[in-house]
Amino acid sequence: MWRTSQVSLSGGRQLLDDQADAAHDARTGNMTLPVTVALQAYPGLACDDEEGVRAAVLGSGAASACLRLAAEAFDDARDGAARAGADVLADLADVWSRRCAWRLATLAALAPPAWTR
Repeated sequence: MWRTSQVSLSGGRQLLDDQADAAHDARTGNMTLPVTVALQAYPGLACDDEEGVRAAVLGSGAASACLRLAAEAFDDARDGAARAGADVLADLADVWSRRCAWRLATLAALAPPAWTR
């Protein structure tokens, strides 16, 4: 069970990285989840327009989706590790879960919900 927790923790961290590095990833052709969603939502988006990519990732909802998925992965990792008695892994997942919650709250404060736009 602790191995599943490791995979969940790694997956959550990758989602956070993809969300944070979306502009770089788009410019270098790395089609991550947030880049793909942004390009689908804004078909005319130029991948070398870093500011445009950042805005599209936010406007498309990809940023908040990545953070919500990462939060679920961290919570799964924490809970699974705790059940397996892997306390250090559970504590690490909890730290990442709290960081993710903070980033979600920060993002929510910056952007109105999609239905208000």
